[in-house]
Amino acid sequence: MAISISRRALAPGSVPTSRMKPDAGTVAQRWSACRLMFSDFCTVLRSSKMKQAISGVAPSTLSEVTIMTVWPTLAAITPGRVLGRLCGIRVGIGPIFTLGNMFALMSIPLAVAMFFGGLMPGVARRYRLTNRRVLIERQKLNFSGRYVEERAVSLDKFNAIDVVVLPGQEWYPAGDLIFRLGSVETFRLVGVSRPETFRHTCLEAHLSYVGVKKAVGV
Repeated sequence: MAISISRRALAPGSVPTSRMKPDAGTVAQRWSACRLMFSDFCTVLRSSKMKQAISGVAPSTLSEVTIMTVWPTLAAITPGRVLGRLCGIRVGIGPIFTLGNMFALMSIPLAVAMFFGGLMPGVARRYRLTNRRVLIERQKLNFSGRYVEERAVSLDKFNAIDVVVLPGQEWYPAGDLIFRLGSVETFRLVGVSRPETFRHTCLEAHLSYVGVKKAVGV
């Protein structure tokens, strides 16, 4: 018996219905896979961020993490302070044509040399505030360039910080931070750029650290 199979003629340019309407299960699977990929990407992105503390938020009882890092300026060394005193001379005509500005212009090569000299491994230093301590760190003289602790003070070893601006530091502007416990000096950071900002952050971290120690009875 002959069986005839009829086919629906397609109009020119038309698309079969099976191609126009994809299977609903396939669409759901693809959407679920895209959501999983996006979720994995967000997880990797969050885990790759550097651990960073916020003063008063990250408890010191968990782990030591960085709150703020600053680098000393040329005002931390004697030649830099001498240069600052020369550049600060206001004798001249008006606020622009002064001896200080002339010295600043002529001393640009010297200042650049001192700046990059201070970045050399074995010489470079930085000041780092964590939720437990204030540290002076020195860059190691090797290919790793890792910073190692040179000196440090615990956040409960001071209750006041004085800003002292030595001659030649005002021009940068910079100053020394003197940490005191009562009337006793316990720590000093020299040549800190815009020292009031770092001072304020250190005092906030100190209050947080002492408060947590009192709360846990340490």
